[in-house]
Amino acid sequence: MPRLEAEITESNPEVVIIGNMMADAISHMASRGLNALENRDIVAVYTWPSLPQFAELAAINTKFGLRDAIRLTYVDTFNQTSGRNRGFRDQGRQHVVMMSSRLYRWLAPHLAGLGRYRLVRSNPVVGGATT
Repeated sequence: MPRLEAEITESNPEVVIIGNMMADAISHMASRGLNALENRDIVAVYTWPSLPQFAELAAINTKFGLRDAIRLTYVDTFNQTSGRNRGFRDQGRQHVVMMSSRLYRWLAPHLAGLGRYRLVRSNPVVGGATT
């Protein structure tokens, strides 16, 4: 992750990185409600859930007879994070979403159906998609 952070900031020193498990990034949870990001370029990095988070969401699935608590959590995180500089505030700022291709394939149907923002898939040097 440190190399990825360095590549991102090297390409745009003013960019705000939002991502869990990254030393110099704002976490997805901490970014909720940060309207100060509305005029900033954002790179949002999504990783697989940690084992404790996976276990908690799997327990929610079992307790309530659900199947998609993990995917729905990602959709909510995507909508909240993307809302920091998109939606009604869209000032034409760049918002890049980065995740592994495997994670993308797993989430794509849910993001397409429940995401508030459209993803345009691309394959830039560092990888990612633009909202």
